[in-house]
Amino acid sequence: MLDTLTELIRQELLHPEWEATRQLLAFMEVEWENGLPKIVGVDIDEEEGTAAVYVAVKGVSFCMGFYFSIDEEIELCGPTCAVPSTFIDFSPWSKELSCEELLSLTMLTPQRVERVEQGGEDQGSFINSLYFEAESRPGPIAKRLGEFLAYLEQDIPGVQNLVQRTGDNQVLVGVAYHIANRNFNDLYLPFDLIARLHRLGLELTFDLLAEGKELDGYY
Repeated sequence: MLDTLTELIRQELLHPEWEATRQLLAFMEVEWENGLPKIVGVDIDEEEGTAAVYVAVKGVSFCMGFYFSIDEEIELCGPTCAVPSTFIDFSPWSKELSCEELLSLTMLTPQRVERVEQGGEDQGSFINSLYFEAESRPGPIAKRLGEFLAYLEQDIPGVQNLVQRTGDNQVLVGVAYHIANRNFNDLYLPFDLIARLHRLGLELTFDLLAEGKELDGYY
């Protein structure tokens, strides 16, 4: 299926049928590999019979998104758009607890463990941190966050322990998006995600990065 999706995207990029594609190509340059657009992500919903394919854009972190119907035959069914890429990080830290003690609080395996010596008046003491991270990926922010929470929910008591023992309950959501007309309206969170965050004892903080060229006349 991916070969077919990639070929349809190639055709749309070379000979756009959607006006949205023409508009974006006036401000963005797609990355190509061996004569084909560089695919950096795919979301397939078999129940809905849809697929979203994300193509790399040169010099930025956000992507160009193409949407397909895959029910009976594969066809481009929605306007091309700029899709944000999202990085997510939960990194509880402590001066009192060692890295080993932090690790003992959860069954989850962090992507990184750090022990960093402080400077200045605090020189000789250390900050110990666990980093639970989801690498930057394109797609709906709520979907990416839901996937990250599903990972943390493999050990709910462990995450709760980390929050209680460290006092750190912040999940950083870094979002790189196309500046477009300077408006950004993709931070909607459905109720079920809010409830899941509450159950884990977590809060969100957002770091937004606007990239690319503005779309003239879109105010």
